[in-house]
Amino acid sequence: MDSGQRRRPSASPARLALLALANGLVLLVLARLLWPGDAAGRAPEAQPMAGAATAGAAHDATAVTHALPGARPVARPGDRPGGGLSSRDAAAERAGGAGASGELQALAPRLRAVIADALAEARAAARAAARPPAGEFTVALCVRQRAAGGGAPQTLAFSADRALAPASNMKLVTSAAALVALGPAWQFETPVELGGPVSAGTLHGDLILRAGADPFYTRPAPAADGADRAKRASGVNGAWASASQEGALAPHLAPLLAALRQRGIRRIAGDIVLDEGSFEAPGPAPGWPGEVQHVREYCALAAGFSANGGCLNASLRPGLPGGPATVSVQPAAHGLEQQIAVTTGALRSTLRVAVEARGGRVLVKGSLPADVSLWQARCAHPDPVALFGAALCGSLEEAGMALGGSWRRGSPPERGPPLVTLTSSLAACLVPINTDSNNAVAEQVLLALGRAREGVGSRAAGARACASILEQLGVSAAGFIQADGSGLSRNNRVSARQLVALLDAVMARGGTTAHEFRASLALAGRTGTLAQRMGSGPAAGRVRAKTGWIEGASALSGLVEMEDGRRRVFSILVSYPRIQGLNRRVWKPMQDEICGILAGEEEG
Repeated sequence: MDSGQRRRPSASPARLALLALANGLVLLVLARLLWPGDAAGRAPEAQPMAGAATAGAAHDATAVTHALPGARPVARPGDRPGGGLSSRDAAAERAGGAGASGELQALAPRLRAVIADALAEARAAARAAARPPAGEFTVALCVRQRAAGGGAPQTLAFSADRALAPASNMKLVTSAAALVALGPAWQFETPVELGGPVSAGTLHGDLILRAGADPFYTRPAPAADGADRAKRASGVNGAWASASQEGALAPHLAPLLAALRQRGIRRIAGDIVLDEGSFEAPGPAPGWPGEVQHVREYCALAAGFSANGGCLNASLRPGLPGGPATVSVQPAAHGLEQQIAVTTGALRSTLRVAVEARGGRVLVKGSLPADVSLWQARCAHPDPVALFGAALCGSLEEAGMALGGSWRRGSPPERGPPLVTLTSSLAACLVPINTDSNNAVAEQVLLALGRAREGVGSRAAGARACASILEQLGVSAAGFIQADGSGLSRNNRVSARQLVALLDAVMARGGTTAHEFRASLALAGRTGTLAQRMGSGPAAGRVRAKTGWIEGASALSGLVEMEDGRRRVFSILVSYPRIQGLNRRVWKPMQDEICGILAGEEEG
């Protein structure tokens, strides 16, 4: 105490006893209100998780939320200050966690222990960091299992109502909402019109295209799953012919080329006019990574027009050691200055190749080992509309069409005579979105959904449409925030309970909608972002899910298909201070272990 302060008089023993009695009564009343215990057949309060409490701090055992010692929790939209449970949350945790009935109740202690172990490891990593990060660790889990014979479903929940950043699990919302709102047979449409008369093989005017947000994207062959593909020499040289054409726009333009030939058009005297209509100009969403990352594939922009999902594909194969490597960039006509400087390194040398497009240039440089027969990577184009325009002109000229002008943005007020409508299916986008986690394709779908439902091709309109579909499916949109379609934004918020309710509602619809949605999810140990996870044990081949990660957020949500034909729907969301490597070392193994337990892994 400071020497200048007046010392308070000591309390009498009688007064202290009265104060203690009053405090005890208050605590008893609060305990009866918030934790009713065993009365009236209610489930008993969950026991604290082993190792969950730290010295000098009490942590709610069911919340599975831990603040770093001395750290200030980071406030986020939809979060409660301090990260504790409200009385409403506590009641929900009792009903869905320790109070879950049947099989899920039996699993609760094991799941809680797995989460507690992961939290302990994460907190130890935080303490060991040179600069301990501020923030809190939160693990949210929700599991729902429908009862046989159509009875009430069982639900198990830990912190399931916390609105957290879902990372790429936001793609589940985007894809499910589009499927339900538009239908699995819905197609992107890009109308093409003639802007003048046709005579003597010449279109005397412009060729006009109206935007439809089609990503014009073809998924690579399954062998190319992942961001990059590197193959050591093993007789795969025949793959070059197809690999070097991945990302080309020409295959999508076959109906247009056929229609031009049918009309006898060999020359377009005017320009190729791209009318973006109500679609917003391409740009990053609020909460996206900084500009330095905008060249990365995951930051590819969306717009009313795009090609190859707004990206450039680079395919490389080696030459003789010391000589140049062969490089293919698709779409080949991309409107940028191209600088290629890749040499062939010695056998078993280090692969160092950079691929980026910025400042009006696409640059591919580095060294490719002589025994890597094929290597591929993607980077974002600065402007998807410009990429589409350049690729369209290049494809037309390659097909023998003479162009009197170039491409340009424009909004011709009057409709010209229709020539053809380019189409592609929504269903074809679902696997790239949910199995491969392609951000740009998800963003294109969100724009298309916004235009179809709200009349405006913007992220905001798409988000309103998604929220409306959640309500239509009986999923509360409370606390739901959607800043983009892919989950790249840090501003997104959704709860594990909302994701489980959404997945359950979509699957309950049955028919083609449920079939397409289920088929779009990565399969544990087999495909997409789960190809290298849960490759053995009961989860292998029986967990279909969407992964998600951005710095500070990790997620896995999907379906566990039991051997007896029943299905468990689950969502695991993690929010944590940014500690390098924590997702790989802690959260992914935790998620995989949880899935193994849900899939029927025996204890011990």
